[in-house]
Amino acid sequence: MWGPFARASGVLWLEVTGVFFGLIALFGLQGMWTHRTAWRQTAEDHAAHQHLLLETAVAVAFGYFCISSFLRASRRGRRR
Repeated sequence: MWGPFARASGVLWLEVTGVFFGLIALFGLQGMWTHRTAWRQTAEDHAAHQHLLLETAVAVAFGYFCISSFLRASRRGRRR
């Protein structure tokens, strides 16, 4: 009786966390877009370049978490 419920709630949990990871990745992408000109900046604007690198790392890491969470949910949902 609890098996299907536990599997469905586990799949739902992975999908919800995937959405939250995706939202954080979108915030990282938004920050990357705002600081996109900092890539070719000189040494005067070192802080903007650091922000760009940090936002890129956030977007990549949380984008990976989002995709892997949805893939795990898909695999868990297909199991019997």
